[in-house]
Amino acid sequence: MDNVNERAALEIPPEPQRRIPIDPDGQEPVDHHPHIMEPASQASVLSPDATRMTLSDTERQWAMAIKEAVLQDLELDPLSDFDIVQVALLDRDNIEGAMERICKLQAFQQEYRVTDTVEQGQITTQRCLDLFPGLMLHISYQPSLGCHVHAGDVTKLYKSVVESQKDTSAAILVPLYYLFHATNPDFESMRQGLVILCECGGFSWTDNFKLEYFQKFWLELGGVYPIKLKKMMHYHTSLFFNLLHSMGRPFLPNDVKEVFEIGLFSALGRLDIVYLSPSVQTANARFKTRIVESLQTRHHNASNFRL
Repeated sequence: MDNVNERAALEIPPEPQRRIPIDPDGQEPVDHHPHIMEPASQASVLSPDATRMTLSDTERQWAMAIKEAVLQDLELDPLSDFDIVQVALLDRDNIEGAMERICKLQAFQQEYRVTDTVEQGQITTQRCLDLFPGLMLHISYQPSLGCHVHAGDVTKLYKSVVESQKDTSAAILVPLYYLFHATNPDFESMRQGLVILCECGGFSWTDNFKLEYFQKFWLELGGVYPIKLKKMMHYHTSLFFNLLHSMGRPFLPNDVKEVFEIGLFSALGRLDIVYLSPSVQTANARFKTRIVESLQTRHHNASNFRL
């Protein structure tokens, strides 16, 4: 019997080790094992590249149909061709869904006075980094994954800090809006989507959790902004976090359920240790620089694109 069990065990393939991106500048300590990705150049997507701005005939038809609908709706603010394509790449030929998304997005922009400028993105990102050190850890483009990656530590979203702000929602939602903008600087990035890595170790009911934060995020931004979420990976989740997830999961859209992964352990340990190296100040400066560079690329591409 023992021999049979041993043979059966040998026939079960080991669970593959999950890969986690590392800093593309190589500024963090790098574990040179086969399961860890090698450093990749951030510059490959931050320089305006015409090949990443091409559309297929079908994609252009989707965009033109949405543009016509936007022009006929006198209640909508003018929308750039670049922004119309971003909606089209997500909603495709669903004109009704696209128009609903545009209406909600413009309502968000008006409520929080979003100007879609590099300067406002820089200012709001810096404010978020100052208020919640570690909430936004990392942003980069990973050619090996074919998409952008963002890492953050949700345990740094303290209720006490949020509630101390006069413009509570704007302190969080506007920086997240510009984060989404920065990870969609061109059409190829929009097609590829975004991988989000969340450090959850130490997440607590008393310090972090407030249901209205997550409801507001999804209703006003997460479920409105035209972005493809490729994967959302939650590391070191607690029993409380898993319970919270199981309670909320039935209410999540099916496409969101498909990308959620919880309870994972990263190959390099806690994400804040990986991405805040060598210091919090250096990591924050690097993060803000990359946001600004990517927003500049997006602005350049939007200014020069016409359907």
